[in-house]
Amino acid sequence: MVSFNQGDFIEESILSVINQDYPNLEFILIDGGSTDNTLNIISKYKNKIDYYVTEKDFGLYHARNKGLLKATGDYIGFLNTDDTYRKDSLLTIGRFFSDSPDVDLVYGTAARITKEGEITNYFGDFEFDKENYLKYSQTIPDQSTFFRKECLAYIGLFDTSLKFGGDTDLWKRFAKYNLKIVHINKHIGNWRIYNETLSYNLKYRWQRALEAIRVQRRYVRTYFNYVTIKVLINYFRLVFREKKWARNLYFLFKNNK
Repeated sequence: MVSFNQGDFIEESILSVINQDYPNLEFILIDGGSTDNTLNIISKYKNKIDYYVTEKDFGLYHARNKGLLKATGDYIGFLNTDDTYRKDSLLTIGRFFSDSPDVDLVYGTAARITKEGEITNYFGDFEFDKENYLKYSQTIPDQSTFFRKECLAYIGLFDTSLKFGGDTDLWKRFAKYNLKIVHINKHIGNWRIYNETLSYNLKYRWQRALEAIRVQRRYVRTYFNYVTIKVLINYFRLVFREKKWARNLYFLFKNNK
């Protein structure tokens, strides 16, 4: 679990982990030096956390890499501190891996929830298809994805040069190196959607778009692939309205090299 100034949600996230009935849970929490009430909340549950540190980091994926390097378990999952697991999710995943020794990564369905915790819809409820996954902008939900730690020897750690798409890049590496990815039809986690997040904050939309192109071109080398065209369509729909087309277009192609 990675945290930074998520005092409004972190307690709910922590409880969703420690209230799992999973017998061999290793709980690692990496905090980026929070200045709100996050640390006070974490201190309430220190005896339930196997490893915890609070210090400045260089972003989400650097923090996740720090956690990966501390992990000693056989299976790994990630949960942001505004997201939650459903009860018994870890038992479901653990049993699946035990029954499926040939599977390297498993993902279930996640619910999108509001800031207040109300379910709006579900995503990640599709069977995995390697060709489509590498070709299109399809992604799988972090909150419902788990993999065998031994796979890191093949795929490496998160790319810390990425700010938004490091998880997509990591999952695509699983596919690229022909590791076995399987979907299970189970609701595993909940993804909280609100405007302040990196995924939805409007002030980051251009950076997210450019990074999506950058990541996709690692796996589909044609210049005008599906993701590039999708970003360009959204670009031209918005930039003229904002009257920043020249500057944005320059950075669009400058960063897509």
